Amino acid sequence: MHTISGTRSADGLLTRVVLFAWAILETLWALAVYALMLFVTWQERVRERRALGSLDDRMLRDIGISRADADREIRKRFWEM
Repeated sequence: MHTISGTRSADGLLTRVVLFAWAILETLWALAVYALMLFVTWQERVRERRALGSLDDRMLRDIGISRADADREIRKRFWEM
């Protein structure tokens, strides 16, 4: 009987360790996905600001943006909204 209860205790510990490891892996996966999404967002901002900088004054007027507004947006760093 002592051996059986000892085995159950070891199985319970193993189960808890496996669940803990799984929780860590899920957290790491979520962080990796978040980091990738953030990187993609930053890349989009860089690309869009470069495109905005390539527009002439007539094009800016067509979309309702002044040159000053465009310049202000272009000067922002990639992490700034």
